[in-house]
Amino acid sequence: MVAIGVSVELLVLPFGLREAARFNEIASRANERAANIESNNAVLFTIGERAKESAARATEQAEKAKAEREKAEAGRLALQAKVIELEQQAAQAGITASNALSLSKKASPRRLTEEQQRKLFSLLENVPKSNFAFNLDPRVDDAEGIATDLLPIMIQRGFKFVGTDRLSQSGGVENHGINVYVTETTNMPVELINTLNAVRLNAHPGAAHYGFVVTGTVGTMKSAGVVYLDIGFR
Repeated sequence: MVAIGVSVELLVLPFGLREAARFNEIASRANERAANIESNNAVLFTIGERAKESAARATEQAEKAKAEREKAEAGRLALQAKVIELEQQAAQAGITASNALSLSKKASPRRLTEEQQRKLFSLLENVPKSNFAFNLDPRVDDAEGIATDLLPIMIQRGFKFVGTDRLSQSGGVENHGINVYVTETTNMPVELINTLNAVRLNAHPGAAHYGFVVTGTVGTMKSAGVVYLDIGFR
């Protein structure tokens, strides 16, 4: 019996060894697959963590870009408001400067510019020549300045200066500009009036002293045929 048992064990032993080896191989492969799965899981986890980090960075950058856009828009609006303010200030300054210039012109004495003098000298060449005189109303502060500028130009162009009156007129219509007429006649020196207006001297025809009370020094006004330049207010 003992011999039979030993024989059976010897017969079964190779089969058992083969099965054990096969099971060991299966276990080894299972362990290898498990290790690969764990490795893949680790890689996937790492990729997932990196994806989270990338997503977080992208979100942070998007929020930062949004904040920068809002800041830029606020800056643009502030700049636009400043530009509008500066334009308004410039417009107001322009108005102020224009008003100041206008007031300055009104306050400064009337005088002929060099351009006006050259133009007047040229235009007077074809105007009929005659005797002429001024009236300088003592109430008109800058009347003498205008006469001072006109005098040499008219003399150089062949007009003969015969004197100056200083009459102050009251009542009637106040004289503005230069009232031009010929004494003791109804003839009007139209060519001279037009020439004076061409250099912006506001000359106009009219019968001086009608409806006025005249006081002051009277001399040339009594002479007939004299072109009389009565320089009034602005």
